[in-house]
Amino acid sequence: TSYKEISDYAKAEEAYRKAIISIPGEISNYINLADVYRIQHPDDEEGLLSIINSGVEVVGGPYDLISYLAVYYRDRGDAAKAIEYFEKLLSVSPGNESIKAEIERLRGE
Repeated sequence: TSYKEISDYAKAEEAYRKAIISIPGEISNYINLADVYRIQHPDDEEGLLSIINSGVEVVGGPYDLISYLAVYYRDRGDAAKAIEYFEKLLSVSPGNESIKAEIERLRGE
């Protein structure tokens, strides 16, 4: 985290990869690694997906990682993919009005 805060993203990426090896079930490590990876490799969608999907495989598809992908695609302007992941979130949390509203907003674009 200290490397990330001082913008030494290469060292931050290396540290988060080591943290994942040490504590593979810690979701925040995958999210932090994905964040620094996005900064260093903004056009490498496959690399980012690999990080998040490896977290999903290890931890079993947690809400936070699915949410990360939903927001990632929304921010990139890929409404179809964003809706796909927001719908996955909605299946886990069917009463979540914020997710429903975001899906409707994306469908309206």
